[in-house]
Amino acid sequence: LSKLTLKLEDLPVPLLSRLSALERWDLSGNRLEEFPRRLELPALRHLDLSDNQMEDVTSLEALSGLEELKLEDNLYITVSDNHKLMVLLPKLRMYNGKDVTSSANHLRFVYSANLRTRIVAVWEKHFRLPDPVTTEKLSALSKDFVIAACQQVRFGPSSVSDFTKWRVAIMAKEYLVSLTEPTKEPEIQDSPEPKETE
Repeated sequence: LSKLTLKLEDLPVPLLSRLSALERWDLSGNRLEEFPRRLELPALRHLDLSDNQMEDVTSLEALSGLEELKLEDNLYITVSDNHKLMVLLPKLRMYNGKDVTSSANHLRFVYSANLRTRIVAVWEKHFRLPDPVTTEKLSALSKDFVIAACQQVRFGPSSVSDFTKWRVAIMAKEYLVSLTEPTKEPEIQDSPEPKETE
């Protein structure tokens, strides 16, 4: 489906969802501004969206099995968008023909752990759970906490500030959920200790 000047409305989710065995998809050379939301293609491993008009990379989130993505020649894709992709697509290893495994893992684990530490510090300094916890109070607290975390947590160069704010908002919500629903596991876990060999 490349070079057909397709737009989002030309890609119907109900019809395309039937392509559950699709592994490679070339949508290059079209006029797509975003990928169809809620389109889950579990077998899709390779996607070419080069030479489109992509603006919103978060629309690719449902493609959790994607390993290779091409987004070259999309003028509106920023450095922050590139970082978002590496967090949204947990199996992404090739991006625009380059191996991004190391940098993606750094963003997913090291960068995120640093942000989490800063988010927890904002919580501990300025917030606490209401007593009693009600849906109304929790909703207001969540809104205030996310806003405060996004304003106060600064990390990385200014070229990724949009990514950082986006990531902080997600992580602040997850942190608050972990406080109110203790059975949920935190997003970032310590790696297991290496076993000693005899």
